[in-house]
Amino acid sequence: MIQGGLEYFFSPKVSIQSEIGINGGVFGIPSGRGKNEDFSVWRSKNELKFHAKKFYWGLEFFFVQKDFIRTDDSFIPFKIKTWYDTARINFQVYGTGLKFGRQVYISDNILLDSFVGFGIRSRYREIQILELSVDQNREFSENFFGGERYGFEGWDSVPQFTLGIKVGILTGRQD
Repeated sequence: MIQGGLEYFFSPKVSIQSEIGINGGVFGIPSGRGKNEDFSVWRSKNELKFHAKKFYWGLEFFFVQKDFIRTDDSFIPFKIKTWYDTARINFQVYGTGLKFGRQVYISDNILLDSFVGFGIRSRYREIQILELSVDQNREFSENFFGGERYGFEGWDSVPQFTLGIKVGILTGRQD
């Protein structure tokens, strides 16, 4: 995924940051991830930051759109597990969170932003079976973190934890 953004400082104490990220699948470039084929994803994230002397805190809001073909899996419509060979998944995530970080200039125009945050994300998924599996009586074990993400249609909400580092390039002068 390629991601970029802008941060605008209204004052030394308040800034707003907007980012957008896309993968090659958005442009029809073949891409896949494990059981996911024709994987297309884009995301947008916006933050309102309040800066103190050494640290900042902020509110972030984000949206993620994924569209892909998933292979050899199952989902549970109407309380009956249904196995499929291929299905089209439309997956959306809406989220918000509180973020704490520190921005440090490592040169005159390079900024290092390290942060930690927590919040909640609401996820919506639609599943369209393209090819039903012949064997509907099988057992399957997926890992804990991703096993049920695409296992049902509709909404759910989960907590989120964010930890990261971003590199910024300053285009104006440093105050």
